Amino acid sequence: MGNGIKMRTAVNVHGTPYDIDALQAAHDANSTIPDLYCADPVGRKAVRFVPRHQQNRKGRIEPVDVPAYIGLTSGSEHVNDCRYNTAKRIAVIVDKSDRDFVSELEAGKRELRLPVLHNGLSGKPLSGNPPISTGATPGIGPGKETRQYVSSGQKLDSYLRTTADLLELRSLCDSDAVLAFVQRLRNCQAAVTATLERYTPDMARERRAARILTNDDIAFLVQRTRARSTCPGRDVALLYVLLSTGARPLEIARLEVRDYLNEDGSVREQSEMRAEVAVGGKARPLFFASTKAQEAIDRYLDERVCGNAVMEKVIGFRGLDPCDRLFLTEAGEPFEIVRHGATGQTRFLCRGILHAYRKIFRRTGLEGVSALNVRRTVAARLFERGAEEDQIGEVLGIGEMKSVRELLPKVRQPLPAVVRELV
Repeated sequence: MGNGIKMRTAVNVHGTPYDIDALQAAHDANSTIPDLYCADPVGRKAVRFVPRHQQNRKGRIEPVDVPAYIGLTSGSEHVNDCRYNTAKRIAVIVDKSDRDFVSELEAGKRELRLPVLHNGLSGKPLSGNPPISTGATPGIGPGKETRQYVSSGQKLDSYLRTTADLLELRSLCDSDAVLAFVQRLRNCQAAVTATLERYTPDMARERRAARILTNDDIAFLVQRTRARSTCPGRDVALLYVLLSTGARPLEIARLEVRDYLNEDGSVREQSEMRAEVAVGGKARPLFFASTKAQEAIDRYLDERVCGNAVMEKVIGFRGLDPCDRLFLTEAGEPFEIVRHGATGQTRFLCRGILHAYRKIFRRTGLEGVSALNVRRTVAARLFERGAEEDQIGEVLGIGEMKSVRELLPKVRQPLPAVVRELV
């Protein structure tokens, strides 16, 4: 078992890609599995295909189903610059985390301090007693201290981001060896997840952080993203789609090529947010009416076509499969969308697209910018163009009008007119 990140795609000695579905089908048919190598061209390390199987786990009466994946062979390690290198990904997360939450120990070891997260979410330490400052505790011998960590609002945001990043990384890893310091987090994962679902950010702090982007802000975001992103074509396109449509990140992750392109390759300026794409399950208009957004998406799609030499020839849709996702991960895979919440709920979560947007905004250095704030910018720009409350709600997919009621304009404009060239 290797220490890398589980992969969904690998290549053979000639560079021909194989995904896990094709490999699983070959395994089921008792066909020969070729020698496989890491799909990242910076380091073609030997990898292996692990077919779908069942595994007995501690505390479980019945074995659990383990999906098929591609992992490192025994004794093989990804090179430092490989995107599947676990140690590199951990170092990036830790470097951006608060030192009160993830502390460095000797020889590269780390300690994850869950009490600071608990204190930040509940406002009290794990013991339930009021927080006390660092120092000697009465009744405890000399040299022994009890420390209660209490986080500020900004620190709590950092703790939550780090927790989400570590949980996401741990779910992708082939082995717990490199992530041993997250063992405590994994053991408490159910409790942490339940607490995060109940957590409501301080509204006063959220209002202070709100930011309506100006034209200069948007130009700066695009410039920084092009300069600093490891996948600039896709990330600039993701940024413009958010700015020009006001769609939610989950909806953007669900979009398909056919939602943006007609069969003849032309852009569907007045498209539709299909019911199966919309978060609320109700179809609504979707406009790709910004020239800047079209140019960014077109460049990204051209990169995908040129970068996939083994893509099957598709007639129409610029050579792309119309049912493929409009945006893919850096590994060329669809963003994973999973069910989220209590049993019986129809809530979904796409950690990959949320992480992609967090990285985009984090790289720019602009404070108070998030996917939520960008939707506020879209609403403000629609209002400035004369859109009424119901039109803004229709574009953004907001059924409750109280969030836009104060933005009622004096003159109603046609919906296609107010969304054209929005950025």
